[in-house]
Amino acid sequence: MMPIGLSAFGERGPYALADPPVLAGGVPRPSAPSETGRSSTSACAATTGAFVAAGFLACSALLPELGTPQHTAKAFLEAFHGENWSTAWALLCEPGRELYGDYAGFVENGEWMAQWNGRPLDVDLEFESATAVPGATGPAFRVPFTLTTEWASGESTENGRLLVLEEHGELRACGPGA
Repeated sequence: MMPIGLSAFGERGPYALADPPVLAGGVPRPSAPSETGRSSTSACAATTGAFVAAGFLACSALLPELGTPQHTAKAFLEAFHGENWSTAWALLCEPGRELYGDYAGFVENGEWMAQWNGRPLDVDLEFESATAVPGATGPAFRVPFTLTTEWASGESTENGRLLVLEEHGELRACGPGA
């Protein structure tokens, strides 16, 4: 029988007798982490934490906040004035949809309005706190807003109130004409 730590040729290997590479039963001996391993693990954890934080901040800043009448009103008006018809239609309340008949009628009306009014250079929206509509059959809110539009010929400001209803568990805006 050969002593642990000696090779078949009787030479001393890289392990001392007290430090066998394999424990009883053939299980490899766990190695202690090196200083390099600890710092790379710490760096990896720090990098992962930084990416998670950056992702959270990016999502918080870029994704629209949901669940309040003001956010619904803002998303609808930005989509409508930005001629993003599919998003505006998705946020439009059922009475508004009935007014236009179908999506094609909504798009046709929106494009006609854009042609008639002209396309603005910039649109700025400001919102005030929503107020509940008394006597409504379900949750309903009026959201006051100020729309400032920059045209090639100058600037115009419009004050309005957008009706926001809860339908099928979601808030929807009753937009232009509704």
